[in-house]
Amino acid sequence: MRRGKGIAVVVGAAALVLAAIGQVAYSNVEREQYRVTSVGAAFDQVDNAQLLASCSGSAGTTCTVGPEGTAERTVQTALGVSVEFVAERLRLGGPVQFQAAPRADLDASCSWTLPTDGSLVKAHPVGRQIFYTITRTTYRGSVQTGAETSGTLMAFEPRDGAYTCFRVRG
Repeated sequence: MRRGKGIAVVVGAAALVLAAIGQVAYSNVEREQYRVTSVGAAFDQVDNAQLLASCSGSAGTTCTVGPEGTAERTVQTALGVSVEFVAERLRLGGPVQFQAAPRADLDASCSWTLPTDGSLVKAHPVGRQIFYTITRTTYRGSVQTGAETSGTLMAFEPRDGAYTCFRVRG
């Protein structure tokens, strides 16, 4: 019987040593945690960086544009976080496809007689701008070793079928 108890003590001690080794190993593990904090949003904003369609010509030409192509969501990142992580946290959708509308369906603001050579009419997507910050917190084991927060960043989410047109004088 003593032999059985001795084995149990050795096995129990080995488990205790392994648990202590695991605790020491965990305390040396470095990891990062990210958080996206919404600061605000603005609706019905124009993304001038994305051009859906344009028309140009000589003075006196009537230019009519309808949106064509794809308006993409845009997401700014910082501190090493991925676009996908931010988009998921902000619950952003995917790209919006625009089809050229028949001429009769176009808004009157998308058709102009060009005043000068080099003038153009262009269409841009309209959607929601979201403002946010990203915080990266670093840990060694369970102890926080640092934290850093980005400046205010912006994402644009196009709205289905929403666009606006501008005339630019040449």
